[in-house]
Amino acid sequence: MRLRGERDLLSGTRGPGRPTRSALAVLAGATLWGTAGASQALLADTFPPATVGALRTAVGGLALGALAVVLRRPTTAPATAATSATAGTVPAAGRAALLLAGVALVGYQLGFFVGVAALGIAVGTLLAVGSAPFFAGVVAVATGTERPSRRWTVATGAAVVGLALLIRPDGGTTVDGPGVAAALLAGLSFGTFTVVSKRLLAGGRRHVDTVAVPFLLAAVAVLPLLAATPAVRDVTTWSDPTTVAVVAWLGLGATAAGYLLFIVGLRGVPAVVGATLVLMEPLTATLLGVGAFGERLPTTGAVGALLVAAALLATAVGAGTSPAGTTPTDPQPAR
Repeated sequence: MRLRGERDLLSGTRGPGRPTRSALAVLAGATLWGTAGASQALLADTFPPATVGALRTAVGGLALGALAVVLRRPTTAPATAATSATAGTVPAAGRAALLLAGVALVGYQLGFFVGVAALGIAVGTLLAVGSAPFFAGVVAVATGTERPSRRWTVATGAAVVGLALLIRPDGGTTVDGPGVAAALLAGLSFGTFTVVSKRLLAGGRRHVDTVAVPFLLAAVAVLPLLAATPAVRDVTTWSDPTTVAVVAWLGLGATAAGYLLFIVGLRGVPAVVGATLVLMEPLTATLLGVGAFGERLPTTGAVGALLVAAALLATAVGAGTSPAGTTPTDPQPAR
């Protein structure tokens, strides 16, 4: 039955599928993430940016946690190091990795919104999202997880150049040291989350647990911010159907579904490839701004969009054809 197949997809611990198909899943997840900017624009008169990020994390975390509970089912298979994670017994190393992933998610949300507030949307997004693939490469090499290929390096460089053209900062942009640090922290956090998630998957962790547990931890961390926001505590805020609908989409579609697709796809591609493919997020946001909000895309932006799209296509195809950039040795299950 279809339902059973969907349960297996999200909760299974099978080996990698077709790399190109996995790359498409990551691209689909990043496309959903790209709608978050439009959602934030619709909520701008109601919540400050940091609160929007906290709402996104809390709603998405609760949804993913509920899904993990629904998909949990008893198993009669013999317990092993790989299956213990799916049966509910979480080794100490696995708990530490999940905690690190949760901290990375919080770091990404806070760093991104602080960076954007200090530097502006264009520069903040460029530094936060554009630096993530390179930080993923650094973390992967430092931990001995993967060895990025030359093809990945060239494609990622081309994508970042295209991203710089796509979200070209205006001439009045000023450099803010703390803002730059915050944006780079966001890139480091997402790169770390990607590499850690890949290792959790390789160690036998269920797809849904790999993303649900860190998100639940992140949701708990942002609760004080939500409690301190007057608009969140105001009952009249939630009497507006548009606000409720946008927050629901932001948490369920742009976050929960997007991260699930990302994690499902990440099993079949190297972490560094997955981190590059998420550059689909700013491309989607830009195209959505042009198509739905009437924003203008200058010639340099159009060239940048085409360069990003070409680089992502090369990365996605390369995930299925190039042996370089894969994990040198399979990570051992968490113990």
